[in-house]
Amino acid sequence: MVSEKEFECCITKINFDNFSFLLVCVYRSPNQCFTNTFLDKLDQVLNILRKNYKNIIVAGDININTLADSTPLKLFKNIIAEHGLYYTVDFPTRVTELSESAIDNFITNINKSRINVEGVVTAISDHDGQLMEISGVVSSTKPVRFKKTVRKFNDDNVRSFLKLLASETWMEVYMADVNHKFEIFHKMLLYYFDVSFPKVTITQHSKVAKGKWMSQDIVNERADLINLERNMRKNKVGYNVNTLKKRKQKLKQRITEARKQFFDNKIKSSSNITKTTWNLINLEVGKDKTKVHDDIVLVNQDGKLIANPKEVCNIFNNFFYNVVDQLIVPNTSKNLQQSSTTLNSIGTSTQAKQTKFKFTQITTKKVIKIISSFKNAISWV
Repeated sequence: MVSEKEFECCITKINFDNFSFLLVCVYRSPNQCFTNTFLDKLDQVLNILRKNYKNIIVAGDININTLADSTPLKLFKNIIAEHGLYYTVDFPTRVTELSESAIDNFITNINKSRINVEGVVTAISDHDGQLMEISGVVSSTKPVRFKKTVRKFNDDNVRSFLKLLASETWMEVYMADVNHKFEIFHKMLLYYFDVSFPKVTITQHSKVAKGKWMSQDIVNERADLINLERNMRKNKVGYNVNTLKKRKQKLKQRITEARKQFFDNKIKSSSNITKTTWNLINLEVGKDKTKVHDDIVLVNQDGKLIANPKEVCNIFNNFFYNVVDQLIVPNTSKNLQQSSTTLNSIGTSTQAKQTKFKFTQITTKKVIKIISSFKNAISWV
């Protein structure tokens, strides 16, 4: 049903303490040939949603001007009226030097007495923003919560993991072809890891990304530009779309340059560019990775509690760094003895005794040719 330009749509459910609604965001290209298709699909979507949800808000740039009488507007009104909805924007949302139009809208079935909609001059886009307020909605001051899947780590799980690793002979890895050793080892390690540290679902609070790059000069310039455009529209004097357009473009360039300069300075002054880059990405998408988890406490062999985050981190690093030497290598001699016994029993046969190896000289050129003939294989770093 969703298709680019003619009917773009995404849907989400918004929940408050005493009120919930379905938010439907839509877009239609201004190309007139898409009008009938858009209206047909809007009719189908509303038909489905009205049967399953009580409160609905449709928001977006539908490119149907509600300030000018037209056939598309009549069809649009009939369709939403059939589903018990109405449009709320009856003021200009796109203003130019020569025209005014209302092509962005809120469509809803929420009682009109609870709805208040007004325009917002952004000084960035050629379309104004629209703000809808719903009265009587109670929202707690708690931040939005979301669920995520994490691993469960505790002392019992760590002991179980160590025990499983210590009891594994890893013979399947030793006997495997060199091209498959890592894959087999990786699968075995992941199996024990999944068994010992199962995944659990937890609830966390979402965090809003903060634009640390936004200077006060930019904020002031944007406020001045908004006031200028409002005054020009109100007084109808000196309204010059080209002048406003140039100032908006200049503001956009300043914002882009400020962000770029902020990121460049952070990366250039960083001692770990990769880590800093990911921190900046997480900051932009609202994921704060800078928090130190100080709630992890370990107990050493003497029964002493270790709560310092750096000490805890070093203990985990040392464990995984030395796990092969401590758990696998001690068992290697036993495995090699078993393999040696097997080979010796095979070597006692007459056929094995008669087997001989013959070596011939080979040139560097031939070695390079042999290596070049090998097929590419996946490398694990």
